[in-house]
Amino acid sequence: MLDPADPPSPDLALLHSFPHPACLHDDAFDVFDANLPFQQAFPGAGPGANLLTAMMMDPVARLRLDDWESEALRLISAFRTAENATTPERYAEIVGLCQRVPDWERLWHTEAEPADYSERVLTFREPESPDEHSAYYVRLFTFESPQRPWRLLTLIPAR
Repeated sequence: MLDPADPPSPDLALLHSFPHPACLHDDAFDVFDANLPFQQAFPGAGPGANLLTAMMMDPVARLRLDDWESEALRLISAFRTAENATTPERYAEIVGLCQRVPDWERLWHTEAEPADYSERVLTFREPESPDEHSAYYVRLFTFESPQRPWRLLTLIPAR
């Protein structure tokens, strides 16, 4: 059986071939690996991190994302569907960490607006110059052949 903590070399080669931010994560948004551009864009969300806890607990996420709350709601909504796809202990651990954030209860009980995810654009403020913004299309891929227990999340520059 494939150990999700140890992605095979071809999957890592694919991940690290992207010149823009990309990571491998599971249904609970636990990150198995992330390329350097992803780690630079999301300093708290590298290998071993959880994307939801990073979104909720890392103050950099709130500063960098133009529409942090909408993105947090989308991620929370997607996380809810992971309840049956991960162990109850891990699911409870992630929720427990996020409950430390004052906004959590309100966001947890708010439904995300339905969105056209096919052309979703994520906009970031640049850390060196907050008046400058970078826009990315969000793409999420699953592995069909061979099947994998993770997804490939990529942020493709929108020009």
